[in-house]
Amino acid sequence: MNKSAAAVVIAFFAAAVAARSSSVAFGPQSAPQATAAPRVDVEPANVAVFAGAAVRFHARIVGDAAAPGAVSWEAFGAGAIDDEGRYQAPPLSGTTASIVATIGGSVGGARLSVVEPPPAGAGQAIVACYDDGELDVRGTYRVPAFGRLLIGDSAGDVAVDEKAAFALATSGERAVAIDLATMTSLASAPSVGARFGEVVLLAGGAFAAATNENAGASDGGVAIFRLKRGAAPQLTSTARAGETPEGIAVDADGRTMYVTAVNGNVVTRLVLNDDGSARTTGSTRTGTRPFGIAVDSRRNLLIVADNDTPTLSGTKSRPGLEMFSLPSMRRIGDSIATGTANALPLGVAVDPAINRVFVTNEGDDDVVVYALPSLHRVASLPVGRTPWLPSIDTHRHLLYVPNARDDTFEVFDTRTLAHVASKVGTCSYPVGVAVPGGPAVK
Repeated sequence: MNKSAAAVVIAFFAAAVAARSSSVAFGPQSAPQATAAPRVDVEPANVAVFAGAAVRFHARIVGDAAAPGAVSWEAFGAGAIDDEGRYQAPPLSGTTASIVATIGGSVGGARLSVVEPPPAGAGQAIVACYDDGELDVRGTYRVPAFGRLLIGDSAGDVAVDEKAAFALATSGERAVAIDLATMTSLASAPSVGARFGEVVLLAGGAFAAATNENAGASDGGVAIFRLKRGAAPQLTSTARAGETPEGIAVDADGRTMYVTAVNGNVVTRLVLNDDGSARTTGSTRTGTRPFGIAVDSRRNLLIVADNDTPTLSGTKSRPGLEMFSLPSMRRIGDSIATGTANALPLGVAVDPAINRVFVTNEGDDDVVVYALPSLHRVASLPVGRTPWLPSIDTHRHLLYVPNARDDTFEVFDTRTLAHVASKVGTCSYPVGVAVPGGPAVK
């Protein structure tokens, strides 16, 4: 494509992207045509990327029954894009670029701006998107995102410190440290064969722990990383936590962890040692497929969501919510259902100051609210498709719920249960939202 043709293409797609971004129609609408020319949709259509970082674009052809061909990518303006749709931003902010994707004879476009990091402490939420391998850094839910950055082929989860100065994310075999003042990232050495999922900060930010979803019962299912500003995370030890560790929660002491083993039907308690190793101090049996987990340190309660389904367990299926007393780890009462037989309860989050626990049902597409410690059902909040791991900003009493299959997230007031932000667009397949509240990283 020559430069004069490119200028025409860019102008056309700037108008096309703007039209797609608008939800308001003006004037009478013409009748649909019998046949429409194939078009190429590029996502994200309009995005901010941090200077020196990368972002991933996707393209699909619409209106053509033929099998789609290969995508040809071009970037006009700042930065460069590779054959896989991975755009690399230049090191300086304040520039823009137009992205053009060609499939066969059809073309589509997107716009981007290269931006500087947010002001110190301005980040209020960071969304981890599994499919894109990106982090979407947000301020208040009322304004557009500050920007995005690519951390790898996938993003399993993210944790952020109290001052919103540092984040740690998981991506496949690696843990990735992000300095939020510069939006630069450093990845650990790969742990071959691992697939790191959920992550928490420990010991005043000196360490972090991540679950390895590929671990068997005799493998090191929890990886402990030493953290230091300006350095890549360093693996110091691993600890067993049952088959297929998934959920992890840390107690108020910053050292005691509770880990769910989805295929082991067990919760394991681990305590961090000063040298970065971890010792097992207890365990308890659970229902089938324990996934989400949360600690209420004020009431010494452990709350677990069992992601069971009749597809797996037949008539013995018991999806629901369990509660355990701490430190004994004894079950309190019976498991309670959180929805339909196919509710698939997944994530758990607690706002201790208002005595409430929130459970996402990925099968029912809702969040169920319970009072603590009674587990009396308070409300059911409809959300988007496949809500994943919820998070609570306890300072502002805000509940964040990522809708994995909608590429959006929701925000609720945990006190009034008012829906303060609905289906806010984000990167592809969001699975976790980190909010400030953890320890500062040294």
